[in-house]
Amino acid sequence: MTERDPTREFLSSLQKLEDSVLEEQDRVKNGLNKEGSSDFTDLVENVLETAFRKGVNHRPSSSDQQRKDFASLIETTVDVIDKVVFGIGLNFDNNRGPRYLILRSGLQFILDNFGSGQREEVKDSLKVLSSSIEEFDKSLQTWKDCNVVTEGDFAYSYDELCKPPYVPDEHDWWWGTCDDRLQMVE
Repeated sequence: MTERDPTREFLSSLQKLEDSVLEEQDRVKNGLNKEGSSDFTDLVENVLETAFRKGVNHRPSSSDQQRKDFASLIETTVDVIDKVVFGIGLNFDNNRGPRYLILRSGLQFILDNFGSGQREEVKDSLKVLSSSIEEFDKSLQTWKDCNVVTEGDFAYSYDELCKPPYVPDEHDWWWGTCDDRLQMVE
């Protein structure tokens, strides 16, 4: 049994998003759909989740070809990713808070693992995300501030809220590591 390549899995999910975006653009061009009528939320969330899995798997390095593939794919998909991320921040669903922690870290792993070492055009494309990330972060912080973690009467398990191993400390939207549990309930 071969081990799955997290980078390949991530790029495959980004490719699926690009395929859907291009298909939507064709339908709009041919008058079959109104612009913006497709919902790409599930596909974008899948991209962010696979980026998260790639990131927590010890951040495997990416080949030059994978970085080129990413550059090509992100230029087509960044606006859709931006809209979905902004929508999550603007219409934050408290019931999905733990999932949003994963998605936010996935987004950060994309920026950290693929944003550096790219051409300026790709870096500029990724900058489009900054105001949406800011909105997302504000909503995560508000959610975090409004939820006090106490033993026994919280809607989420500690495992859903604690930062998993290998997630950098800079991902401060998490409640902390699972080793911090005792401090969280005191």
